[in-house]
Formats: sequence, structure tokens, C-alpha cells
Amino acid sequence: MAKRDKNLWRVAIDQSAAGETTLVAAAPGQVHAVLGFLLIPDADGTAAIQSDTVPGGAGTETVHTGVMNIKAGVPVGFRSEGDEPCLVGLAGEALVLETGTATVSGFAYGYTEGA
Repeated sequence: MAKRDKNLWRVAIDQSAAGETTLVAAAPGQVHAVLGFLLIPDADGTAAIQSDTVPGGAGTETVHTGVMNIKAGVPVGFRSEGDEPCLVGLAGEALVLETGTATVSGFAYGYTEGA
């Protein structure tokens, strides 16, 4: 099996308003794999990590985490063991955090590689 090059990334999350926040921009022929994330909401609401063809627009969204109910001040997170991702986005699509009602701070980290 051929070795794939993995480009590591880590993003800080600090939403100023509820809605969509692009975590990693779309890259043609590439997939974004999440190794871990931590979200700390400022209010009760919902959050989801998803792939999106047009972030903030009329694109197609594929939710990977399911819609998570979040509670003010209660951290929500996940960390993979080793280099196996907890979720993998769709090829060529942006990785997006979408929140409803609450805004969140925190971080996400992972890698991008060829599909």
C-alpha cells in the first residue's frame, strides 16, 4: 500500500455568533480527518461537525457527528487513539462546525490527505 502524505492541522474555535464556522477549507481531491475536538458552549443549544460543499451558502451538508445537544459551560469533546480519526469528511468539501443558539470556543485537530 502506498504511503499517503498527511498535512496536520489544528484550529482554534472562537465563534462570535451562532451558525456556520469553517474549520478547514475545501481542498480538491482531499479529505479532512478529525483526530479530536473540544467545544465549550456559552449557552444551551446544538452543535454539529459536517462536510459542506458551500459553507454559509446553499450547499449540500453531510453531518458527521449527528446534532449534539450542548449545555452552557459543559465541555463536549472527543479524542482518537493513535492516528485513527474519529470522523472523516467528504472528498473536496470543507469541514464546518454549525451551532444553533449557542456560540462555542475550543479547538479541533486532525489531518488532510488525498482521497
